[in-house]
Amino acid sequence: MHVKFGSREALQTFGLIENSHKDDIAFTNFHVKLNLFLNTFLPASNIPLPDGRRVHLLSTHTITTCRLLHVNYESMVDWRQYTDYLWCNPQFFNAPCFNCMFIQTKQKVILGCLLLLFECPVGDNHLNIFRVQAKPWAQAEFFSIRSIICGALLMHDKILDYFIVDMVDMDMFLHVKEMHLQAGHVVCI
Repeated sequence: MHVKFGSREALQTFGLIENSHKDDIAFTNFHVKLNLFLNTFLPASNIPLPDGRRVHLLSTHTITTCRLLHVNYESMVDWRQYTDYLWCNPQFFNAPCFNCMFIQTKQKVILGCLLLLFECPVGDNHLNIFRVQAKPWAQAEFFSIRSIICGALLMHDKILDYFIVDMVDMDMFLHVKEMHLQAGHVVCI
């Protein structure tokens, strides 16, 4: 597996998570939005719905949140395997740390910032999912952790949202170049 959770937290109910983030619009109706995601994602991924019925998680159901994600990826530079350690922690050495990453969707590669990493039992499966802010905060989305390609360095700018720092290493540069090519942009080097 190219992704693995680390730094697991105690079980929490959806109700507790929603209540502890009650002032955060990205977590409004969290379990309802997750139900919608799972009822689309599971069939699209050829994963049977539990007992052939739609997923209906309640606010009393529990999930395991995690603060760390190990992502093994193949370098575009030397084709060797490397590991990115992505943090999703509101108190990482007394400061929030929500890393960003490249995400492979069906249509294209996008960038996103982690909001919450969690493992969610559905039927006999333990689904590894993350909530990401790849759009305006209120439009945060869910993704399977298997869709993460590797970490990405984005710098927050209060006016323009985020800047992509593509010069941190050659892999980052090549991933950003590939995104531009997929989008049909002219790339001059």
